Amino acid sequence: MWITAITGDIGAGKSTAARIFEEIGAQRINADEIVKELWQNQDIISKAAERWGNQIIDSSKEGGKVNLKAIANIVFSDFDENRFACELLHPKVMQIIEDKVKTADGWIVIEIPLLFEYGVPAWVNRTIFITAPKEIRENRCRSRGWSESEIKKRESFFLPSEERIKRSDFLIKNDGSLEELKKKLYKLAKMFKERAENTINACLSRKIIDLLHIIGYHAEQMKKRAFLVGGAVRDIFLNRSTSDIDVVIEGNAINLLHRIYKNECRPKDWDMNFYRRYGSGTLINKITGQRIDLISTRSELFTEPGKKAQMKPGNISEDIERRDFTVNSIAMSIIKKDWGNIVDPFNGRADIKARLLRVLHDRSFIDDPTRILRGLRFEQRLGFSFEEHTFELLLQAIEQNVFSTAIPSRMEKEWNLCIMENQVSIKDRLTDLGIDIGLIESICFGGK
Repeated sequence: MWITAITGDIGAGKSTAARIFEEIGAQRINADEIVKELWQNQDIISKAAERWGNQIIDSSKEGGKVNLKAIANIVFSDFDENRFACELLHPKVMQIIEDKVKTADGWIVIEIPLLFEYGVPAWVNRTIFITAPKEIRENRCRSRGWSESEIKKRESFFLPSEERIKRSDFLIKNDGSLEELKKKLYKLAKMFKERAENTINACLSRKIIDLLHIIGYHAEQMKKRAFLVGGAVRDIFLNRSTSDIDVVIEGNAINLLHRIYKNECRPKDWDMNFYRRYGSGTLINKITGQRIDLISTRSELFTEPGKKAQMKPGNISEDIERRDFTVNSIAMSIIKKDWGNIVDPFNGRADIKARLLRVLHDRSFIDDPTRILRGLRFEQRLGFSFEEHTFELLLQAIEQNVFSTAIPSRMEKEWNLCIMENQVSIKDRLTDLGIDIGLIESICFGGK
């Protein structure tokens, strides 16, 4: 899935751009159309009429239908009334859009006029701002019956164009013919459609893909299977670019690492580190800083809550079973004959689509309390929610004071990531859950 959100100046051609994308193959969602549908909801009509009176009711229509023109005159004439309307409608609009997205596939284009004013949702992959010369926009608005003063009045409720352009990923200037606009949009459409196919090629850089092919080739030569795993695979299905590359090898990853380093790497460009205890190693490019971790597949057994697991060699299925959440429990083959094939025994792709965090087994938070922090980090960074049963297990683990059994070094590593990524929101979430932040920090740093 790939989600493109379109916004822009009044009269710039947002809807025209969205319709062109729809013709090319996108599924189109229009926030303004959802607003019109919501104005047929009796609960919303009642709340609006309570504030604005019967002037918003269209007496010429049966059933208490609203007069949208009268409402527009109110909400675009006063900032307090505009805020009331937005608070009444915007959360519902965004929830409806999100529900539509969850049941859709492929490439989705959404028109959201207030995209930057109320914050870009975490599930939007790229944003486009459509603009056009002032004269062109004014001519289009006049065809709608708007005067120049009406246009200025409406524009005053948006962030300045310069600010919205700065926040957008792509700027399209609709300053020519319809055919010229189509040419500009077709270039973007090609990229968006590729991303919607959830392919390795769409979400990883060419250099990383070339390196994965090299790893896959040497793994095959050694009669081993090799898989891209973890966050990289999750990000591919989220259509997010990623450089967090973990590769697992069925067999001895260190032997494969030595072979790759000897045959493919110039020592002046690459460093190699390995960790025999874990059967893993790392290639680090000295020039770009890019690192790729190669890890031997293994199984894990937790004998005591929070303590280090006992590890032994395993296959790809056993390696997947030891992971934290289903969304991180997907493997993608990188050997030539199976390139891109997916191993997904816990249906992690469905949870990615639903943006749910689901543990693989009921003792997950007991075995490794750092998974609580990791889950909260994913919740904030990716816009995910805990699946109902998983959230119950999380609350039970907190009640059992599982952090007291955690390994300080593992807690410190995860806590530092939380602080680096989204310190304020994660601390607020911990407080909401009744978790003592002082306790977390004392576990992480108490011995230092």
